[in-house]
Amino acid sequence: MRVCLIQEVLPKYRVPLFDALGRADGIELELWAGSTSFSGALDASEPTDGFTFRSVSVRAVGPMVLQPSQLKAALGRFDAVILPWRPRSPELGLAVAIARLRGVRVVLWGHGFSKEDSRARTFLRDRLGRAADACVFYNRTAARRAIERGLPAERTYVALNAIDQAPIQAATDRWQRDPARLAAFRAEHDVDPERTVLFVSRLKSAKRVDRLLTAFASVVARRPRARLVVVGKGESREQLGELADRLGIADQVTFTGALYEEEDLAPWFLSAGVFAYPTQIGLSILHAFGYGLPVVTSDSRSDHGPEIEALEPGVNGLTYRDGDPGDLAARIGELLDDPSRRTALTCGARATVAEGGFTLSQTVAGFVAALRGSGDGTT
Repeated sequence: MRVCLIQEVLPKYRVPLFDALGRADGIELELWAGSTSFSGALDASEPTDGFTFRSVSVRAVGPMVLQPSQLKAALGRFDAVILPWRPRSPELGLAVAIARLRGVRVVLWGHGFSKEDSRARTFLRDRLGRAADACVFYNRTAARRAIERGLPAERTYVALNAIDQAPIQAATDRWQRDPARLAAFRAEHDVDPERTVLFVSRLKSAKRVDRLLTAFASVVARRPRARLVVVGKGESREQLGELADRLGIADQVTFTGALYEEEDLAPWFLSAGVFAYPTQIGLSILHAFGYGLPVVTSDSRSDHGPEIEALEPGVNGLTYRDGDPGDLAARIGELLDDPSRRTALTCGARATVAEGGFTLSQTVAGFVAALRGSGDGTT
């Protein structure tokens, strides 16, 4: 089956997924995505393994995203196309219609919702979904809600969003095979799992790292040796540093800047006991689980990415009352003070990424089922 998968941009973290999909039995994958200066995107000149990568035109005009390559794919030599399920792309409806008229199987892939949804946008998205041969969702919750709104269940599939855990495991093994090296790292940075809280992401105001700092001030008031490590860069970095000063916790907070290589991230994850992410968590939850770190985040699930479906409070992490720094501090303190509970949640976190369906093989299986129109895709 010759498949064309179209994306607005190709982030490097997605490459292992598409490599695996392209190596699936009977799949010949071509991926078309826009060229961009985004630092985390794959360049068309970089080699790929399981798929052929082609750079195409993508242009934003106000709220719209123009990507005429969707029409070219629908008119091309492919047996199936996987298109971004994006109502703000004016070519999408026509591309779906052309492909189906030509007998090309159409798979739409997306969240199935937007945090800024309106009735009109939901109506248009659902209409596009009903016109396609299959719709692939990032999680089961969104798929079930779409079925309740009328999307045919037999055309509804789930490919749980996942990341490649192999680099995480490899980096963990390398550091743990050299305990003296890890001990020296911990001593140099004054961190250890018994008292360290970790945050890793871009420092954007919407992530509410300011709330985490406010909560951490309460944590430090009872646990003077506690430490918060913030990994990342972004628009809020300067303000966050100033806030740490005002709260009197600047000496207990480490801002590392951006780290991208797993080998550099691993010792920080391996030296923390809690991964705290105030709101809008996404794939970071699976990153933390790969290291066995329990996650503490907001109980307002609608504010998070679809990956929040991986969180089971009391099994692999905890939630706090959204908007309440005091409750966030209490949940963090609860885990710092109870090593046996952290150990239990660590086991749950690792089991989630190993056995809970949040693996690349399961994600690929969801896509293959949608492409072939086989199986129960919502499980």
